[in-house]
Amino acid sequence: MFGGDARSELMVALDDPLPFYHKYRFADLIGRCGAMLDVFLKIINTAASEANVVIIGESGTGKEMAARAIHEHSRRSKGSFIPVDGVAVSAAEDATALFGLDSRSNSRNSHEPGLLERAHGGTLFLNDITELDLRTQAKLVRVFEDRKLPRRNGRGTVALDIRILCATAHDPVEAIAKRLLRSDLYYCLNVVNIPIPALRDRDGDIGLLANYFLDRFCDENEKSIEGFSPEALDALQKYSWPGNVRELRGLVEHLVVTQESKLPITLKDIPPHLHDATISPELFTLYDLPFKKAKRNLVDHFEKQYIEKLLKRNNGNISHAAIQAGVNRKTLHRLLNLHKIRHFVKGRRKK
Repeated sequence: MFGGDARSELMVALDDPLPFYHKYRFADLIGRCGAMLDVFLKIINTAASEANVVIIGESGTGKEMAARAIHEHSRRSKGSFIPVDGVAVSAAEDATALFGLDSRSNSRNSHEPGLLERAHGGTLFLNDITELDLRTQAKLVRVFEDRKLPRRNGRGTVALDIRILCATAHDPVEAIAKRLLRSDLYYCLNVVNIPIPALRDRDGDIGLLANYFLDRFCDENEKSIEGFSPEALDALQKYSWPGNVRELRGLVEHLVVTQESKLPITLKDIPPHLHDATISPELFTLYDLPFKKAKRNLVDHFEKQYIEKLLKRNNGNISHAAIQAGVNRKTLHRLLNLHKIRHFVKGRRKK
C-alpha cells in the first residue's frame, strides 16, 4: 500500500513501472494498468476534498473498495464509513433504515437514528443508487442540499455533517431516461465522477490479481500451490470475466480449495467455459437434466447465438439475413421473438 505521501509515490511509479509492480495495492484496490492508475489518482485527488462522488462500474469491479479508499484517505478517516444497500432499502418499502424512526409512547417521544445520522462526521456510501425508489431519491435531494434531516414526526431537523459517495452499475444518463434515477439527485451528487474499468479492459491485471488471490487463499487454507501453468494463466487472461474481479476471486478460491498442495494449477483445472469461448457456463448444467430438456436447452442456445451473429454480419437487415441463412423472413421473425433478440435496423434499435 502507498504510504503517507501517496500521491508522490504514485507519480514515481508512473515514471517507473518496475517499482510499481511491487506496489500494486492501493487501499484494497489492486492494479497496475493505466486505467487503474487513473482511478488511484482520482481517489487521491478526490479524498483531499469534501466533494460528492459518483462511482460507476459493472458489478464486481470494486466500487465499494474505491469508496472506502476515498474515505480512508480523507480527513474523515476517523469517522464512520456507512454503506447503504439501495436494493435492501428499496425492498423494505419504507426509508426507516435511512431516515430513522420517531415514535411516541406513554407521552414520551423516542428517536431511533437511521443510517444518515450514523454517518455524521464520516462518509455515507450509497451503493446501487438507482435501486432506490424515486420518492426516497427526492427526499435525499433535500437532505443532501441542506445537510439537514427533518425529523419524521415533523418536530425540527437534525444537522448532518456527512460526505456522500454513491455508486451505480448503470449509465446515469440512461438511468435518468428510464426513470431509475432522478436528474436532480444525480446533478447534486455528480461533482466528481470516477469510472472503474471492467476486468476485461484492464490490460495486464488479470494475471496480477490471479496470483494475488492465489497467495491469499493459499495462506488462508494453509496450502502451498506452485502457481499457474502458462496455459492456465493464458486462459484466464483471454476470458471476458462478466463477473469481473469478484468472479476471478471466487474462481481462484475454488481452485485453491480443490487443488492438491504443491501442484501447479493447469489448464485441466480451469472450468472449460473459461478457455473455450464457444461454450457458455450454463451449458455445463445440461448433464444434470433429462435428455429432452437438455437437448431443447442446447438447441435454444445454438439458435440464439447463431441468429445474433447472423444479424451482426448483415447489419440487422432481416431480408439479407434470411437469405444468407436459407430461411424465410417469417421464420427468422419467429426466432427473434422466441429468443427475445434485439436488433438494429437502419441505425435504430428495434425490439
